[in-house]
This record gives sequence, structure tokens and C-alpha cells, in this order.
Amino acid sequence: QLRIGRWQQGYGNHRQIGTLGWANQSRSYDGAKVMYKKGNFWLDAFAWQIAENTTGGVSGSNIATATQVTGKDTVLYGFYSQYKFGGFLKGNVIEPFLIVKAESNDEDVTNAVVRTAAAQSKETRYTWGFRAAGKGLFGGGFDYTIEPNYQSGSSRYIPDNQSPTVNSKENIDAWAIHAEAGYTFKNIPWTPRIGYAYSFASGDENYDKGTQETYKQVSPTQHAHNGYMDITSWQNIKDHQIHLNLKPTKKLVVDVKAHFFELDEEADNWWHVGGTSINAAGADNFDDISTAGSAT
Repeated sequence: QLRIGRWQQGYGNHRQIGTLGWANQSRSYDGAKVMYKKGNFWLDAFAWQIAENTTGGVSGSNIATATQVTGKDTVLYGFYSQYKFGGFLKGNVIEPFLIVKAESNDEDVTNAVVRTAAAQSKETRYTWGFRAAGKGLFGGGFDYTIEPNYQSGSSRYIPDNQSPTVNSKENIDAWAIHAEAGYTFKNIPWTPRIGYAYSFASGDENYDKGTQETYKQVSPTQHAHNGYMDITSWQNIKDHQIHLNLKPTKKLVVDVKAHFFELDEEADNWWHVGGTSINAAGADNFDDISTAGSAT
């Protein structure tokens, strides 16, 4: 099948591509995708445009502010696929994907200010990975999810303390993983589920030197993945989670999660749920921060 137009799209747990239904404005994708399906396997090959601006500008808008220029769109293309296992592995899926995110007129992940339109930054980031998940194993109560991925590519940006008309180019070398497991006690009142999860995304200890090692979110619905309080993104983070889920009645669910956060690299930023840096006042990269970088 071929689909062309504008629509909302989400894959897997929405960690890579999601609809962002938790915001005032939802996210839609402009473009096309080819959908192939046979038996237990399906694959979507897609190419989309999407504008993700903190100003709230729509696709194709030309908004210039003190911190960014939003005259061009972000382009996403690649594929996402799924295979459902049968036999004794029934209930398990694996979802390989490759997502390419090409941005222009967008600040580098470690440079929060676009100083001028004369030397705008550009980035092409390849995210390779897969998601595997299953439930009903080991007596029917065990479930798991694992989603590792690696990012490569290149970024052209304005170096710190350099002429605003000069660009520098660095390679991208970053990675992330989310893994969790839980067990549901079906023969106990309230069918409690207890679980543990770990989210990791790499940071960069040397800004403006060598490769860029800060993992960068693609286009997720990030809400609640690293806590319902939405204080951090899947960037430069270590997040240990303890889960407890109870069902007192068929229509009532109690979900409790504890998170223990730590930065992967203290020299890097703490990144907000939307992927923007949480900086000290006046700082335009994490080398300028004297105290915020040591927060845990």
C-alpha cells in the first residue's frame, strides 16, 4: 500500500517516533510511506517533513528569534518493521528500524544559541536499532522490553567563541538503551506486577572536541517514559526505575514508579523532556555551567 498526505504516526512504545498527544499541539507528519505486509511481518518505508520548534511554529514557518531560526523543516526518512513470532515464542515481537533525521537551521545538540543566519547549523543523524518485547513467558506472568539503538552521522555547527560565520563539522557517535522486565502475579488479589527498568542515553564529556557523543531523541512521545513528572529526556541520562502496578477493580489501576536519575556525563547538560537543555542563566553550552553540570 502507498499512503500520501498528513497524519499522526507512532511506532512501538513511541520512543523513536510518536504523536506527542500530551502537548497543546499534537504532532503530524507530512509525506508518504510504502506499507508492506505478509504473514507475521510488516514494514513501513517512509519520508516525512516535520517542524519541531520551541516557538510553536508550524511546518514551513519562517520565524526568527534570538535563539533560533525556523525557516526550514526537519526531514525524517527510513523504515520501521515488525515480526511476530509463533510457536513457543508466541507473544513476542521484534521491531528493527533505521531512522534518518536531517535538520537545517537548527542548533547543535551542545550549542543552545543560533548566533546568526549566516552560518546556520546542519545535522544528519542515523538511528539504528530494534525493539523486542514479549509477555506471557514463564508461567504467563513474565514480560520484558528491550530497545537498544546506535546513532551515527555528522553535524555542522558554529563552534563556541568562534566567528558566527564559521562552521565546524563533527561525526556523531552516540547510543542509548531501554530495558525492563516485570512479573504479574495473576493468582493474587489485585494481580500485582512488580518490575525494574533501566534507561540509558550517552552524554558528551568534551564539548566542541572530537566526536559528538550526546544521544539525541528522534521524534518521540517522550511523556512518562522517564517519569510522569517529565523533568528529563532520553539524553545524557541514567534512569533506574522500580515499578509497582495494582488492579483493585476491573476499572481501577494503581501505577507507582520510582526513578533514580543520574547524568551519564557531568560535563554535559541536563536535558528537558522536549530535548532542550536546562542551563544556568546566560550559558549557551555546558562548558559555561559551573554547577548545573554536577547535578544528580
